This record gives sequence, C-alpha cells and structure tokens, in this order.
Amino acid sequence: MVGVRKWGGRRQELGGAPRAIVSIALLAACEVRALIGSNYTAGDLDSGNGSAAGSETSPSTGAIGETSDSGGAMSSHSDGPIYDVSVVDAPGACQPIMWPSCDQFDADPWHALGLNCPGGPVVEGSYQGDDAAMVVYRGTMGVSGIYTPREGERFVILSSGEAAKLPRTPAQLQADDPECLPLACPSTQLSTEFLATLPPPIQVRRVSETDTCETEPDLIGTGDCSNSLWTQWTAGNGAYDYAELRMEAKVPPNMDGLSYDFAFFSVEYPLFVDHASPYNDMYLAWLESESWTGNISFDEEGSPIAATSVLFDYRDAPSDECPAPCEAPELHGFAMQGHGGTQWLTTTAPVVRGEQIELVFAILDVTDGIYDSAVILDHFQWTCSGLPPATVPVG
Repeated sequence: MVGVRKWGGRRQELGGAPRAIVSIALLAACEVRALIGSNYTAGDLDSGNGSAAGSETSPSTGAIGETSDSGGAMSSHSDGPIYDVSVVDAPGACQPIMWPSCDQFDADPWHALGLNCPGGPVVEGSYQGDDAAMVVYRGTMGVSGIYTPREGERFVILSSGEAAKLPRTPAQLQADDPECLPLACPSTQLSTEFLATLPPPIQVRRVSETDTCETEPDLIGTGDCSNSLWTQWTAGNGAYDYAELRMEAKVPPNMDGLSYDFAFFSVEYPLFVDHASPYNDMYLAWLESESWTGNISFDEEGSPIAATSVLFDYRDAPSDECPAPCEAPELHGFAMQGHGGTQWLTTTAPVVRGEQIELVFAILDVTDGIYDSAVILDHFQWTCSGLPPATVPVG
C-alpha cells in the first residue's frame, strides 16, 4: 500500500507525481578514492536499545554472532584514481550552528535527520511510497561499528524493498523466508506501480551535452544540472518501488550551502552490476534552488549513486571487479553481508541565502522491482560551503 505521511508542517499535496526535494552534505577535505574514500574504518560503538515499533527498528541480537565476523581481512577497495579535494575558506559572515539533537525522543524521520528539533532548523516534509519502504533505525547497524548514527541516536532507512530488512542478519532473513537465496536476499517487489517518468520537478534530461550548471549557470532550471541521471535512466525501462522523502525549507539568512550524510547498499552486487545492464537500482537527491536544479549526489566521474555505476567501498563477494576471496567484514551482521555497499559519505550543495528550496531523497528500482537496494540518511546541516555539489567520505 502506498502511503503519504506528513511531519513538521503542512502536508504537501503530491497528487499523482510528487514534487521533488533534495538533500546536501558537508564537504570534507580528504583524499578521495573516486566517490569513496580510502579504507575508512571506525572503532567499535555501542548499539542503542529499544524495541522495534511502528516505523522504527532497533539493532538485532542473538543471531548476529552466528552470522557475522568483525575480524579477518579488510575488504577489497578500488584502485581507481585518487582526487584531492581542497579546503575553501567560508565567508566570514557565515557562522554554522550546531543544533541539539532530538531524535532520542521519537521515530520522526526529520528528527532523525537532525531537523525540526526545538530551536533548530524547521522544514515542512512528507513521505511518499510504500509504507514498508522507510523506517527509522536506532543504534549501530552490523557488527563493524561503521554504520552508527552520524548525529543523535537514529538514522533513516529508505529502501526499494522492505526497509526493516536491512538491519537483519542473513540468518534472520533466511528464517523469515527460506526461499530467499543468499545471493538474492533480500529481494522484495513492494508494488506493481510503474513510473515512466519520475515525479516533478525531477528531470533526468541533461542540461547540455558538454556543460553542467557549474560551468554554465544559465542552464539552472533547464534539467538535471549534474547530467548524472540520463545515462542510467535511459539504459533501463522506467521505475518500480519508488519511495521518497521530500522537504521544503527557507535557507537561513547567513547560510549558502547544505549537507547531509548517506551510505548506499545493494543486493544487485555481485550478480547484476554490469554497467550496461538495464536492471539497476538508483538513489538520487534532487535540489530545487536558485543555485542548482538537479541531482547533487554523484561521484567524481559524474556517475549517479546506482548499483551499476557506484564505486562500492565494500564488496563481500567475488565479482569481475573484485577477485576472490573479496571479503568485506564491514558489511557483516546485517542484510548486506555477501553484497556491496559504500561507507558513510557526505554530499554538499549550494543554496542562496533566504531562498525557499525543495529537496528530495529518492530511491527506485529501474526496469524491475526485485533485488533490494537501500540508503541510510542522517545529519542534515545548513553550511557555509557555497560550492558546487560534491560527495566525499565523511571526515
């Protein structure tokens, strides 16, 4: 069943096709290995407590120890080009403020993202998609300690399948569905609804064959400023299992950027990651601003966050791109064990001080509705970057 829910303000009337809204992230000055940084690790972190209820899910217990291993060899990483991202001084008048977290009190998705807390930034937001495609998760996911909330105690899971399956171990998934084969689990088609086009204002068309809005600002408003969506979208045949979080907000008068953190995972790895395949899963963050209209989460090569194009940091099964044994203990203890995922990443994008923006976080299956992918979202901030969109490892 498709649901439309509202938090923190008036409901947006989405009609047949939702209007879009985007998220953005803090630019980190690091050494970048294509989209994903080099060998990011994190120390062990305690999981939060609490039982799953409604749209919230909590860390699993028991079976994790049987099905995961936080030790052993590190995962195989790409040996692709390394990009240096320089630090740009923020304007002196811009003073970012660290607002207190409030997601310890409830499972509101905007609270989980760090928004609509007392005294903090206020947005008007809505969700559209199957009720099962989004949950708010409390605590650390998996056994590596990497996928812990970036702020507060919770993060949002948005999935092309059942979002509550992402934190579950392979053993738990198998117990839930004995026919769920390891290389294709979880795999859920939530709806047969087909989208030939994506909800406005998302436009997959390129603004130019040669330029982006970074080089030609006059192109803003004519399509996807990043030119990142067209190739992946046209390689497939429409969308299934579309789900989105959408928000409207007024940019604070002393801010000229925004940022958010995310990580992407896909069961499409290792079987269906052929770059020319029509079968694909995509995640996009669409921004409607006077500074940018288009996708803002893409890699250094201009590729979108998609199963057939993203450079997975962690691969936990052999493939053409990762010879055996190809192990990734970073993905152990949750549903992506045996599959692929990124580390926590940060996207940043420019906005205009005082303007009204829209921001859409969206995930979808391309061509078919099986083999689930998911994105975890956290830590939205207004920033002083003012720079063109960029996605880098957190840090």
